Amino acid sequence: LCWRIVGKTLTLGVVFLCILYAFSSIGMFAFGGQINRDPNGPRYAELMASRYAADGYWPLNFNDFTSSFITVFCCLHVSDFDVITEGMTVTSNNSARLYFAVWYVIGVLLMLNILKSFFLDEFLNVFNAAVNKEEEPPKEIVDAPPNEGLVNPETEIDVVNPIVQGLPTIEEEEEKEPKQSIEEQVFNPLRDQAAAEPLPVHDGPPPHDTESLQAS
Repeated sequence: LCWRIVGKTLTLGVVFLCILYAFSSIGMFAFGGQINRDPNGPRYAELMASRYAADGYWPLNFNDFTSSFITVFCCLHVSDFDVITEGMTVTSNNSARLYFAVWYVIGVLLMLNILKSFFLDEFLNVFNAAVNKEEEPPKEIVDAPPNEGLVNPETEIDVVNPIVQGLPTIEEEEEKEPKQSIEEQVFNPLRDQAAAEPLPVHDGPPPHDTESLQAS
């Protein structure tokens, strides 16, 4: 059970990291370098007037991949999600809201809820298995002689082995048939076979009695 949970967790984790990597790369290419404190920047005044600068969210930006990955991951925590969105919208345009809306649907509503439901389902399975094991009554082991109480008193037939009952045992077979010696086992069949075959009949004289034929 533990290895099954670990295997599924690794699979979901790899899928989740791939999606994080994809959105981090897209955010870095779309908003990279726009969040800065350069007074000569084109939208410096608007950025400083936004809640993003007022609340000090400067570390959450898309200027490099590490910052992009951390920013996207922090957006999973829906609190202050709109503050980060406002900072990117001010420095670019309103199309930045579409990026964060898609990430909210895929990352928060889909992947995060799949992870939560997976762990909750595995916890319930383990809990139910433990409860059922506790409620299962212990099995009593009764030492009884074999086949006791398994014979029908009316017919006296063994219920367990109805085919075997009534057949003679090996000892009974040996008592009925006396043991034969090796000579008897070998020569008795040959003797019986010779007695059963008829002797050949010859119409003429014996083949070796040539002298009687010459004298006649």
